[in-house]
Parts: sequence; C-alpha cells; structure tokens
Amino acid sequence: MTRSTKEVMESHYKAFRKGLDAIVADYADDAVLMAPDGMHKGHAAIRKFFEAELAGFPDGFWSALQTLRLDMDGDFVHYLWQAKPWYPVAADAFTIRDGKIVFQTTSVLIEKNPKPW
Repeated sequence: MTRSTKEVMESHYKAFRKGLDAIVADYADDAVLMAPDGMHKGHAAIRKFFEAELAGFPDGFWSALQTLRLDMDGDFVHYLWQAKPWYPVAADAFTIRDGKIVFQTTSVLIEKNPKPW
C-alpha cells in the first residue's frame, strides 16, 4: 500500500532525528531537490545535500524549530517554518507521488550574525 502525502511528510519530519538513511528513504530514486546552492538529483546527491545541511545546524536548532504553516493538497505540500534566531523564515515545497518525495524546493533566509534574545 502506498503512503499518503500526510504519511510521507510525517515520516520525513521524524527522519531528521533518525539520520541520513531515514531522510533519503523518503525520496524517489530519481527525485529532484532544488536548493539555494543548486539542483540535487537522485539519492546520492540528496544525501550529500542533507549531510552538509545537518552538519551546519547550530546547537539549539531542533528546540527552536517551529512550524508556521503546513498546507497539503493532494500530491502537493507547502511547509513554512523558522528556527530563530538563525533561520527567521524558511519555506519548502514538495510533490509526493507513489508514497515518495519526487520534487522539493527549499528556500531559507539565514541570519549570519543573530542577535541574542
């Protein structure tokens, strides 16, 4: 049975605490992820992207992460989030097909020198 869009997104959210294998498992073999640093196609490229992303998250990122908005309609998802003070706003859009992420875009505003609360 194919996972629903909601099930894929729930899995993907949880995968970030499980590691790279769990993250990449939510993507189709030929998935495309478009990010500020370029296009990443396929499991190997997507894995490399997330390896760098996870290594760059500051201490306290996970406790600061907040969902601002999550919209789902059929195969499409828009996720608006923040992790202040480092990421004041970020948006991800996904296309889900056959229980896998087939396309994602991510846009993140990064505060280079965040001011303390």
